[in-house]
Amino acid sequence: MSEHKDWLDGLVVGKNACKKCREKGRDNAGDNFHYYGEGQGGHCKSCDYTIPSDDVKKQSSSSYSKKAKPERVTQKTDYKMESEYGLKDWKKVRAELSHNPHGFRSLPLAVCKIYDVLHEFHPSTGEVVKQYYATTVGYKVKGHKIKIIEPKSFFFKGATGNALDLFGQAIFRNSNSKDIIITGGELDAISAYWMLVSKQREGYEPIPCVSPCNGEGGAYKQLQLHYEWLNRFQRIILCFDNDDAGREATEKAVKFLPKGKVYILNMDRNDPNEYLENKDTDSFWNAYWRITKYTPSGITSSIELEDKMLEYVSVPRISLPPFARVLQKMLVGGFAVGYIINILAASGVGKSTIVNAMLIHLAKALPDPVGVVSLEASEGEYGVNLASSYCKKKINLMETVEEKLAYLQQEDNIVKRKELWQNEEGDPNFYIVDADVENMQEKIEYLVRGLGCKVIVIDPLQDILDELSSEDQAKWMKWEKDLVKKEQVNIINISHARKSQSGAKANSRGAELNEEDMMGHSSIFKSGGINIVLGRDKEADNYVDRNTTVVRVTKARGTGRTGYAGEWLYVEEEDQLYDKGWYLNKHPDFGNDRDNKEKPEPKEKTGYSKTAKLPPRKAVAKEKVIETNN
Repeated sequence: MSEHKDWLDGLVVGKNACKKCREKGRDNAGDNFHYYGEGQGGHCKSCDYTIPSDDVKKQSSSSYSKKAKPERVTQKTDYKMESEYGLKDWKKVRAELSHNPHGFRSLPLAVCKIYDVLHEFHPSTGEVVKQYYATTVGYKVKGHKIKIIEPKSFFFKGATGNALDLFGQAIFRNSNSKDIIITGGELDAISAYWMLVSKQREGYEPIPCVSPCNGEGGAYKQLQLHYEWLNRFQRIILCFDNDDAGREATEKAVKFLPKGKVYILNMDRNDPNEYLENKDTDSFWNAYWRITKYTPSGITSSIELEDKMLEYVSVPRISLPPFARVLQKMLVGGFAVGYIINILAASGVGKSTIVNAMLIHLAKALPDPVGVVSLEASEGEYGVNLASSYCKKKINLMETVEEKLAYLQQEDNIVKRKELWQNEEGDPNFYIVDADVENMQEKIEYLVRGLGCKVIVIDPLQDILDELSSEDQAKWMKWEKDLVKKEQVNIINISHARKSQSGAKANSRGAELNEEDMMGHSSIFKSGGINIVLGRDKEADNYVDRNTTVVRVTKARGTGRTGYAGEWLYVEEEDQLYDKGWYLNKHPDFGNDRDNKEKPEPKEKTGYSKTAKLPPRKAVAKEKVIETNN
């Protein structure tokens, strides 16, 4: 154990993180490696990484050299002998062991005889402690691969190496079956064979089931040496374990098998033996009849579309706040998962207020936290803005520091804000990323993969893209598209509009914007699954009009619905947004008092004509401005 000591010092007896899985970005739960204690070894249930026990190392020390790297197999004679293994050894093993598994892993005696699998039993308990699988070269027995049941480990007596025949190959060397199944290991091969042969009609050719001798991870090295034999079959069906390691092994193995002949047996359970142990032969038989032709990763066959369709329509949409009821109806229930949502508005229209209101709704409505990239407001300012909206009291309208602190420190307000900050389990409802744009992609990926955020809000996107070239802006949007699709999350980009053209109506006066008006590279609006444009005339004569945001959808992938999507009314004292029609129906006199107060005095008639020269302006004394820290 000395070569593993540094790592083993950190392990406890039981389930631990597997360092091999972690090197490949797997085992996030940290429980793949089962450690059995000092001197007893351990085994990873996912990638088969094994530390043998001291007893096993004594039997076959050379089989477990951590530093030894397998050489590339170049010829079929590339195998080695762990020890000389002759007819005398073979007869001794058969005499001392038994084909009968006595119910071990639900294996029947008949299939163990067919594959010549032998068992060794504990002298006291009678339980199976070892299984012996014959290793052959040129269809002649040259040794045994021995599996120790607990803790799980393997070693060889006699021949070993990638040039061995596949396990079971000698049995089916002259098979006329059109199909052959390749499993990840010996136990799964004999389990698959028994389940299939028990369902076949009498007189039909049994379906050969074989496996590599050196595990799933290195299966391709052995398969490439038996290309010619495998090529005699019409369909080569891969049935590796239903986990990340099995899928990775499949992708490697396909490259060394005859093109156009590889099929995949998709399992609901982890492996064939699990079907056998659960007496679920019918399900495995059905899975065999539903095999699909292999297509490279990223390519989906038309046969697979039925399942993909059901998966797609089963994903619930993300609901929107009550004030956006018209928009939600137009989007048929809200935001579809796995899209970029771009929200465009001119400067000063109130984008942040709208985003804050949406964030509050999402933080309370979603089971997962929301990630926020706040590039304009500090954490403290952001907190004040959110608290104002949630508690329906705009804190920034309070004139003195004392008034603000007194309000924030009221017990009922503290309790109220706690509802916003954390869920019922005490976990955060959202996370905020600071304004430093360095390594921003890594930070956002950590929000998604490390903290489980399903919605990311970037406010505003241009603060990240401003320093990037057009090419790099396009690369950023490509990264966003890949992230939302792969992780099935949403990114909400808040975008600034370009300056209005000379002579055109100002954007701040409610000019009708188009998605092409998004500041930055065209890939921004092109990447959006949903593009929403907001407009507000913040200098309108009427108070209600000044606080009305008109909403339009210019792109909605999936539904195709575009156009007018409602109007949102902002009530300043409450720091709240409402559906305008609903609110004015409840408060028909809203804004009238403001209009009367703010209505300018009528100007006196001067008698000057439009072309007359105006008198010089009188000097106006400037009032002294008293600065405060309010």
